[in-house]
Amino acid sequence: MDTEQVKARIHKGTEKIQRSAETAAEKLANGAEALGRKVDATGSEFGDIARRLRDGTTELSEEVEKQARLHPLATFGFAFAAGLIVARALRR
Repeated sequence: MDTEQVKARIHKGTEKIQRSAETAAEKLANGAEALGRKVDATGSEFGDIARRLRDGTTELSEEVEKQARLHPLATFGFAFAAGLIVARALRR
């Protein structure tokens, strides 16, 4: 094998490596973009869940407040009974 043939084979191998590296870089970039979109979508979903949870908590809080105003004696009795249960549980 002469020098020209060796150079040609090296050049051919170099081009093949370069194409493979470019393909890998392109796939990596596409994967990074897809991952970024998924992260954005997940963040948006968590935001929606947090808003629904906050709204539900607010509604529940308002309902408890309303019932406490309508039935103060029952509210006091419930709180007292809950306190007794917690106290007994903590003694054990």
